[in-house]
Amino acid sequence: MGERLVAEVPSEVFGTLWVTDAVWAPRRHLRSDFLTVQTVLDRRDPGRPRAFPLKVATRALEACPVPGDVLVLGLGGGAFVHAALRLRPGARVVAVEADPAVVEAARLYFGLPREAEVAVCGALEFLRRAVPAKRRFAFALVDVFDRTHTPAWLGELAPLVRDALLPDGVTVVNTTRLHPFDRKQAAAAAAFRAAFPAVEARRFPPVPPCNEVLVCWKSVERGCFGC
Repeated sequence: MGERLVAEVPSEVFGTLWVTDAVWAPRRHLRSDFLTVQTVLDRRDPGRPRAFPLKVATRALEACPVPGDVLVLGLGGGAFVHAALRLRPGARVVAVEADPAVVEAARLYFGLPREAEVAVCGALEFLRRAVPAKRRFAFALVDVFDRTHTPAWLGELAPLVRDALLPDGVTVVNTTRLHPFDRKQAAAAAAFRAAFPAVEARRFPPVPPCNEVLVCWKSVERGCFGC
């Protein structure tokens, strides 16, 4: 793979997480297996996104017209936390992660910024508390998976994420489309399209298996950032 093992982190969810460094570039990876990379972090420039979904999310955050807190559902190694704090210095960034081992890896090996607030719980649990408490965010990244798959329950997040946003807020949803007839991914995409008035999709590579990233605008007038 052209990678050097840095650490193994025991995980109740994944069994083992592997932290590796590329031998050909200053990049650190968080792997949940030998084929699945949860995070790619530029060790020289942590705030610069390297993975396609986070590049889309960063551009959407740049285009987000309202100030306010940033919500990250699915921490991984914390690469987007670095990017969000660079784009919005002083902003409150809240990361939600169900696996304590992922949080440990992010802190020990990926330099997770201390100013980031971390909630160790599931995304649904967090939102079911946050929405009734009227906690609102300007931007949300949804980056949660069932290992390498789009979770069957991902669509349940759509109305909750929408209600957790400020007016004119933006949500970016990372999904995997494993094949043209991927029903789980299609159902999740349909749920977010139903919940938001303006949704754009970005895919890489252009044909499955691929990441399909949805950029969801709470206000239809604000839609289309053209990334």
